[in-house]
Amino acid sequence: MKLYDSFYVMHVMHAGATGARFVVHLNPDHEIFAAHFPGNPITPGVCQIAMVRELATRYTRLHLTLHHIASIKYQNLLKPDGQSLVTISLDNVHADEDGNVALQATVSDEHTTYTKMSLTFSL
Repeated sequence: MKLYDSFYVMHVMHAGATGARFVVHLNPDHEIFAAHFPGNPITPGVCQIAMVRELATRYTRLHLTLHHIASIKYQNLLKPDGQSLVTISLDNVHADEDGNVALQATVSDEHTTYTKMSLTFSL
């Protein structure tokens, strides 16, 4: 399921040699939030991973498929009503020894870190 332009909208992208920062807005009216959870919407972890994959694809200009999750830490609940803008940071983006794309990602806003993950994508 493609989440870009329906579940979230990208407002800003800052790209560098080894990473990028994306400022996105979550759509609180998206159908996923109606089911997860009614009256208390929380961004599912799998949606956060999917957003990272979509944004990493945009940054690298490669079609990426999730290959391996080395680590993932959900530190705070990401609710669509309280956060107007969320930053998704992709750091240390590089090809690993197998030619896959590895990176560290952080989902945060100016006050809170929601999720930290270390992922590898295959081409």
